[in-house]
Amino acid sequence: MPYPLVADISAYQPSELGFFEALKNEGVKAVIIKITEGSNPGTAWYNKLAADQIKNARAVGLKVHAYHFAQYAGTQDAQNEAKWFIQKAKEFGIGSDSYMLADVESQHVGIRQSMTLMPSYKPYRTQVIR
Repeated sequence: MPYPLVADISAYQPSELGFFEALKNEGVKAVIIKITEGSNPGTAWYNKLAADQIKNARAVGLKVHAYHFAQYAGTQDAQNEAKWFIQKAKEFGIGSDSYMLADVESQHVGIRQSMTLMPSYKPYRTQVIR
């Protein structure tokens, strides 16, 4: 049985309804939208297109999930990033029926360094599922 198609959406993709209609017409069943990166305090980055991306994905019947681009370096930083993610997810109407994921990788560090972030994932995850 083939897996359903899911699209990774970030601030680089459009937010227009037609874009999400085209995804659905190609067989996409769900989208995972990048809504945050870093933390507040910190970079406090969020996807300024996310509200429209979420609204239009839902309008065409796609399931919407969210992800955070993790950059944390330690327990407190992981918790701060999780809090930032949760805050913005609530603002964007991401509910308990959606997956909230951490994208743990970075083009600024190698895979070996990215793997050192993994011990900090537990406090991040614990903060997100509260």
